[in-house]
Amino acid sequence: MDATTIQAKINYGQGKAAQYLGNSFDVYRAASAVNPLAAPNKFKTMRAQFTPFADSFKFGKASTYDSDLYNGMFDATGLQPWDIFVSSIFGTFFIASLEALVPPFCIGAGRTLTIKRPAGAVAVGAVAYSGRNSPSETTIMDSWPASVIMNRNATKGQSTLPNDIGEPAFKVIMPQFPGVLIKTSDVVYDDIGIRYLVSMAELSPLGWRLILREAVV
Repeated sequence: MDATTIQAKINYGQGKAAQYLGNSFDVYRAASAVNPLAAPNKFKTMRAQFTPFADSFKFGKASTYDSDLYNGMFDATGLQPWDIFVSSIFGTFFIASLEALVPPFCIGAGRTLTIKRPAGAVAVGAVAYSGRNSPSETTIMDSWPASVIMNRNATKGQSTLPNDIGEPAFKVIMPQFPGVLIKTSDVVYDDIGIRYLVSMAELSPLGWRLILREAVV
């Protein structure tokens, strides 16, 4: 029995388990970098289950504040990394990788992000404060599901004053889309009205990892 046959049997077994243990999700595949959850991008409805990432499925382990990493239980036949699972009850997840003989590695995506690139000069004020003066912004990725978790190692303020709260920072994991690059200083908007700046951006085979700084006005 070759690896392809074994993987097909694993997919079938995972699908059968999901029929009993899973929930119904709509599955989307982005056709562009704009609005991956648009109705035309939905290509199937299937049953799936997601459990916190571990060596095996941990049904007795609840989700935590510090991680959006999950094992996916579903029939992965015909699916691809970055396919997005959506349930109005059970949340949104996307596939980060589909490796042979192991459960699909998935990310819980509780936020929706839009990433824009400012088109303007950097203005320097009278007291050497520099900021971006952006008459316009170009949308790079629009309305993408993402994991956004507070970075507890956020930079502290430069002074020791009681009211100096430092710069709020957040760790982000989100899908990639071919040909689209996120860069330092890109501007990010989320679905609850918070504005961020990209402090660091790393693209890997598992997608984008970003560090965002909340833009404090």
